[in-house]
Amino acid sequence: MSVGAGTMGRENPLIAAGLWGLNQLFAERVVTPLEVCDAYLDRIARLNSGLNCFVALDVEGARNAASRSAQRWSQGAALGRLDGAPIAVKANMAVSGMPFTAALGVYKGRVAEGDCDVVARLRNAGAVVLGLVNMHEAALGATTTSPLYGPAYNPIGQGLTPGGSSGGSAAAVAAGLAAAALGTDTMGSVRIPSAYCGIAGFKPSKDRLSTKGVVPLSFTLDHVGIHARNAQDLAVLMTAICRDDLGFAQDSEAIDFAQLRVGVLSHPGVAVEAEVQAAFGRAVQCIEAAGVALREVNLEGIELASLRRKGLLVCEAELSASLERQRVIKGDISEELARLLAYADTQSATKLAGCYATFREAEAAIRAAFESSDILILPTAPQRAFAHSQAAPANQADLTVLANVAGLPAATIAISWALDERPSGLQLMGPPGSDRLVLAVAQAIEALL
Repeated sequence: MSVGAGTMGRENPLIAAGLWGLNQLFAERVVTPLEVCDAYLDRIARLNSGLNCFVALDVEGARNAASRSAQRWSQGAALGRLDGAPIAVKANMAVSGMPFTAALGVYKGRVAEGDCDVVARLRNAGAVVLGLVNMHEAALGATTTSPLYGPAYNPIGQGLTPGGSSGGSAAAVAAGLAAAALGTDTMGSVRIPSAYCGIAGFKPSKDRLSTKGVVPLSFTLDHVGIHARNAQDLAVLMTAICRDDLGFAQDSEAIDFAQLRVGVLSHPGVAVEAEVQAAFGRAVQCIEAAGVALREVNLEGIELASLRRKGLLVCEAELSASLERQRVIKGDISEELARLLAYADTQSATKLAGCYATFREAEAAIRAAFESSDILILPTAPQRAFAHSQAAPANQADLTVLANVAGLPAATIAISWALDERPSGLQLMGPPGSDRLVLAVAQAIEALL
């Protein structure tokens, strides 16, 4: 099924408003959170069967939360800019009273007894939790499918994958089934689906968003991340749920491009699709035209493809260990996942130690690069969305894994987006703790493009 960006706002302007726009509509008493919630639930009822984004809905809970939000707005007591916003949550996150499976068949029937930390923060900010969205089995995969939930589809084109593993989160936002969504990013699993679906995504600095109550894939590389229609909405969501006071801008922040040091991170050895490279090149030209002096940045001795392969092995090994600790019978998982875990189980401790050593080398190299650059930019993924019938490209995470290894904040914004063209993404990375700057620059560049 193809929904397409052009249909998002044509049916209902509430769907096109996003987080920032809804906040303005609520403040001006144009619409109530309950009316918005019902509009989203109606759209889900009409479109989800063709996309398979939502795998569980909490209609009663969402409408009750929206009613409480409407009362707060009517009394002038809104909790903030997220109050009343309809949000989707990836299925590996605990949402009280809802399935808690991480798309693993072995967890079928398990129900969360409470909210994970980040969902609790959503509720405390007044957000309306619509339900759970699809993901790749155990968050270890590139297409968002599992024996438990089946495939999710990208709304931009018939039969296309939204990427993985947070593909259901990105597809739900792109299709206008949620104003924003939570995902997890271990090697690029928020940013890649966001790029494939033509929306914005953000992986914050390590530990800025708590992973407590999230089914782990890799304790070394896991991050909770967010999906939204644009970078401004990413900042709205981070302001509400970040567990540190980072002083995120509530309004768009002015960026002095003349003072900004932007490095273009080279990526030798990574085969980038011609259309992606062309879109990135056009974006770079726009940035230069705004007065930014760009410089090429090389990470000497760091091969991104090798880093991705080592990252995958660490994910497989740490997931295998996690499942062992939880006494999960590995025979109850899919053949593909069992194959990945079996490979990890045969690798030596020496080889795994070498992976961790490479991570530290890469972290040191990227931190050194920020001595002469405030922000680094590069494509988000080497390719655009592909069909579910195709094999997933092996190099999908070559350009995103670095931010996970080093715990960097990294955002993606849509480029080369038209109704007849599959989008790609521009990725921005900053040094650890520079989350606010990364999102502010993302907003500024998004406005240029």
